[in-house]
Amino acid sequence: MSNRADGGAQLYELAAGHARRWVADSDVADLRAAVGLLKQAVAATPAGHERLGHRLLSLFVLLRDLSEVTSAPADLDRTVEAGERLVAAMPTSHASWDSGLNDVASVLVRRYDRTLDLRDLDRAIELRERVLAQAAPSSFLAPANTRTAGRSECLALLNAYARRYNRTGRLADLERIIEIRKLPIAGTALTDPDGPTWMSDLGAAYRSRYLHTGVLADLELGLRLGARAAGALANGDPRKADMCHGLGDGYATLFKHDRSLVTLGRAIEYLESAVSMLPDDHADRSSAMSYLAALYGMRFDRSETLTDGRRAADLGERALAAMPAEHPDLAVTLSRAGVAHLNLFSKTGEPPHVERAVELLERAAHLTPADDPRLAGRIANVCMSYRGRFEVGGIPTDPERLRTLAGHIAEATDAFPVEQVRARYEVGSLAHAMNEHALAVEQLDSAVALLPSAVPWEADWQDQEGQIGKYPHLVSVSVAAHCAHGDPVGAVETAEYGRGLMLANQQNLRADLSELQALHPGRANRLRELRARLDPGTSPGIPDPDSGERRRVLADYQAEVEGIRRLPGFGRFLLPPRLEELSSVADHGPVVLVNSGLWRGDAVLVTAGSDPVLIPLGELTDEDLRHKVRELLEATGDPSPLAGTLRKRRVLRGILAWLQDTVVAPVLAAMDSAGALSQPATRMWWMPVGPLSLLPLHAAAPDTVVSSYTPTLRALSRARNRPPVGARRQLTVALSRTPGLNDLPGTADEAASLHANWPGTAVLADEQATAQRVLNALTEATWAHFACHAVSDLTAPSHGGLRLHDRLLRLPAISALNLPQAELVYLSACSTAGRGTRHADESLHLASLFQLAGFRHVVASLWPLDDSFAAEASRAFYDLLPPTPTADEAAFALHRVTQDLRAAHPDRPDLWASLVHSGP
Repeated sequence: MSNRADGGAQLYELAAGHARRWVADSDVADLRAAVGLLKQAVAATPAGHERLGHRLLSLFVLLRDLSEVTSAPADLDRTVEAGERLVAAMPTSHASWDSGLNDVASVLVRRYDRTLDLRDLDRAIELRERVLAQAAPSSFLAPANTRTAGRSECLALLNAYARRYNRTGRLADLERIIEIRKLPIAGTALTDPDGPTWMSDLGAAYRSRYLHTGVLADLELGLRLGARAAGALANGDPRKADMCHGLGDGYATLFKHDRSLVTLGRAIEYLESAVSMLPDDHADRSSAMSYLAALYGMRFDRSETLTDGRRAADLGERALAAMPAEHPDLAVTLSRAGVAHLNLFSKTGEPPHVERAVELLERAAHLTPADDPRLAGRIANVCMSYRGRFEVGGIPTDPERLRTLAGHIAEATDAFPVEQVRARYEVGSLAHAMNEHALAVEQLDSAVALLPSAVPWEADWQDQEGQIGKYPHLVSVSVAAHCAHGDPVGAVETAEYGRGLMLANQQNLRADLSELQALHPGRANRLRELRARLDPGTSPGIPDPDSGERRRVLADYQAEVEGIRRLPGFGRFLLPPRLEELSSVADHGPVVLVNSGLWRGDAVLVTAGSDPVLIPLGELTDEDLRHKVRELLEATGDPSPLAGTLRKRRVLRGILAWLQDTVVAPVLAAMDSAGALSQPATRMWWMPVGPLSLLPLHAAAPDTVVSSYTPTLRALSRARNRPPVGARRQLTVALSRTPGLNDLPGTADEAASLHANWPGTAVLADEQATAQRVLNALTEATWAHFACHAVSDLTAPSHGGLRLHDRLLRLPAISALNLPQAELVYLSACSTAGRGTRHADESLHLASLFQLAGFRHVVASLWPLDDSFAAEASRAFYDLLPPTPTADEAAFALHRVTQDLRAAHPDRPDLWASLVHSGP
């Protein structure tokens, strides 16, 4: 095209002259003149002209310079407009295409920093992703002339994603950060000067992903990468302090999972190192001191050593004193110092500490923006300080203030699910303490409803139970709030919704889809396909932290379930049923929910054809309950033959008397008033909440009551609705000798007795009783008897299981079984229905897992069994059962066994109070 057709050529040359003078003399007048002329030149250049892209680029560059000189918002807006014109006009083949897009993205990020308009950040990321997509992988590798550019492009994109992630907390942004950090970019090897920084940042990204997902493998990998990076740096390298700070944070997070003081000690060591490396006037020193205060506070919470508590408060105050008012970490430092004072108050009861905590925590929440993911957690801390102030000083919080806080939590949609649950729990529990029961129920119900979203279902069982274990009081306080509100129906339903989540999740993966298949076969087939990929029998124990494949499948599964719920008639598909749908479970006898909240105790009587009856338990206090549970766990865990036995006798006698007075007597009185007691014996089911599930309620009841247990109404309903078997195929697993453990000679007697009564019994004894043989045999058996060692881990239930000849048959492997013809399993082993207080509501133990696998009836033990008495009890139990394929008399048979053992050994409740029945 000729110059005559190009009317902008002369204007462009004039603009270039002014631009050169601007570069030489920094006279803004020249810069403005150049911009004006270039605008005219661009306007005079025909569309499609070969010089248009170059002139647009020049105009953009000059406008960018002008906006940097003037800092005027209008100039910055004009720069962005010119940049967008440049992007639209410049082909990818243009020599300056990639640098041009990156420059436009940089201006968008600069405007975002001024306006916080996320649309600018979104557009900047889009442009930089386009550049990265066009770059060949080799451009990021070793050649010197491409090395800096390749890494700088990635760093710019990472910076944009990090800004958006810090603003919104979107998991997808974090996933992309990890993907980019894993690219084989030159200079990222550990031996390269920048390699340790790159590796450390990748480790930090994995640790951040753990905060979203709760997948422990992410956290562990992040710590390994961070430690390697820090170890590659020499002492005195300024980067090492920051890495040590990050590692301290990571080990503190791991401590919240494993609760090991050794882990917490490593966190403190890293933070002490970070603080020691920073000079007094360093900008980051106050932030490091702030975090170190938090770590000492965490150790104080576990060790109760006042030295740690006071060090935490002192460090927090020193950090605040050194931190300028405009420091970006001021809010988090206020929060940490406030929590340190709150922890000191909880141990010392000294009012000045709670007053200081309220002051600091309120300021922290006030300084936190509404869209900050940390706001919900800081509101939770404020409510904890209000509750402490109320419990000690009687100073109430204005109800309107509570409602305002609840409103802020509802708006904090970017908060991590774990913080949303905690915040609602703290507001609800404070409202409950202040008798604001309607608000309490509203907040606590929303916390219970959100609880499943806080569980990393894509992870292994240990991660799932770890997250659920962070809320040990949630369900009990929620049930208590409903009872205080005069709502027994709500009390039962919140107990259904918030307990046994892991068991319910497993059950949903096996739910019957026949109704869906009949009406919407495409949906049913798609759901089956997704369930097969999520099946616990085939999914890995620990997902690959890099692939995220299981997480993506789970997201598809959940989206499919949500879609099914929008279909007519499927609104509650795979949701916990309402009480009205479950009331028929009481057709064969009443079900009694028993609960001890922080401030009241209650029972709810569920009978067929009647409304639930609220039974206040005025003598049941949380303090007494926790004392009794501690006594029981310590006594039943005492292995000493003489002192331990005497201790168990004394403790259990006291517990049974206490249960009789505080729970059983008022419950039976209410049952009598409701006409729910029958002669000669009443069949009933106990459904205890929280730590009450560790106690032998059945043994405190009179002989006229035949007791069973159920974790939830829906679990009892499933067991009752399963068709009875048509044949008895007995499997006996007996290990009198287990490698590395003491012998159990009584197990041979149990196996011999069963074989004598049922000559066709399949027996796996000692060396034959390997895990795989047992799993294979269970698929053919309808009845099963286990006489062996068992492991019950009170802090990590998924680590428990049956100790077979070759290995531990763990709970997750048992849960993967699907046994449609299973009738009864008798677990003649130690603590097969035992659990710890932290996961009491999940009912994760051998008894519940065998019921999940398909057994309608389960007999198990609450604490370790005596070998000889275990054999005696099992023989008596089977002798009392009729020779039928079904085991519907199991509860009556076990009740009679308990009576006979008690008559023979009245002073040994440790022998006869342990065995429990679950099932219809």
